[in-house]
Amino acid sequence: MLHFGIIPGDTAGKIRTRCALKVLQRVAELHGLSYQLDTFDLGADNYIETGELISSDQLASLGSMDGIFLGGFGDPRLERSVCENGIKAKLWAELNLFVTMRHVVVYNEEFCPLKNQKSRTIDFIVVRENTETSYSNLGSFIHKYTPDELALTQGVLIRKTVEKVMRTAFSVAHHRPRRKLTLIDRSQSIPAHDLGRRVFADISRENPDVRVNSFNAEEVAGAFISHPEQFDVIVTTADIGDMLMGLGLELQGGPGFSFTAYHNPGQIAMFEPCQAWREDWEAQRSPNPVGAVGAMAQLLASVGQWPAALHMTQALTRAVNDSRGLFNAEPLNVEALLQNILDCLGEA
Repeated sequence: MLHFGIIPGDTAGKIRTRCALKVLQRVAELHGLSYQLDTFDLGADNYIETGELISSDQLASLGSMDGIFLGGFGDPRLERSVCENGIKAKLWAELNLFVTMRHVVVYNEEFCPLKNQKSRTIDFIVVRENTETSYSNLGSFIHKYTPDELALTQGVLIRKTVEKVMRTAFSVAHHRPRRKLTLIDRSQSIPAHDLGRRVFADISRENPDVRVNSFNAEEVAGAFISHPEQFDVIVTTADIGDMLMGLGLELQGGPGFSFTAYHNPGQIAMFEPCQAWREDWEAQRSPNPVGAVGAMAQLLASVGQWPAALHMTQALTRAVNDSRGLFNAEPLNVEALLQNILDCLGEA
């Protein structure tokens, strides 16, 4: 029996989680899957009530799961960093979720802001490291809150981790039809990035079936806009990856269509739908559930349930295309979209 940890999170996250779990239930019925859910009440409500973000027992329990689904954090009563750093980043560190992935795919050309999108196919995966460089949390302040303040931060690259991230990216590329991997860094201006270049070259010689090329980060932003269809799998650092993933969200049509995966390959993975951070908290009560359903499909894929994951993904793609008019309305009719997804599951 599959055993999943569920963290609904805050307002929008709870709605996305409910939608994803309804779709999971339907897919499980159709494919004869048995699963158990353990729900963890983590987020703003719990923190305000108890003063605790996540306990060591909860961390241990989540680490024993087959996979984790996180609905998302965000509450106007708390600073953005409270739950992000106190819960999500702690899970990254404790579970060693050292690699992050985001699949950028355009469901329909109407959602993409680029002109002439009909003639292109945007479908690529960004792979970045998740626990080093800017996420190593090494730094300090001197003379804080004075005119002479000095802020120091350090980024750390460990060869073993760089190699694990690169090998993960090559494995992803190997299983894609185009088998193409692009390295993006700032080795021209940041000497430490030469480590990634050398590791990339070493591993590429072990994988002659994967075509490789590279871009400097300053060049790739324009390429994302002019010719995004050229990319298949991208591997990069945390800082650069964050920016490219943000661009990818806009190519898709906005955060609601996507999700992020955090992996410790061969051990455990956590999946989270993307969301926009904004002051319009009322809009969070009608969030786009597409990314949440996509995240749930990949959670199934990560535990080897490929037929169920593919069924869910195909139904989601069909439902999004059949429901294009719903995305033009504010607020989004979440229940109507969810029902369309469930209907498409039955028709597939």
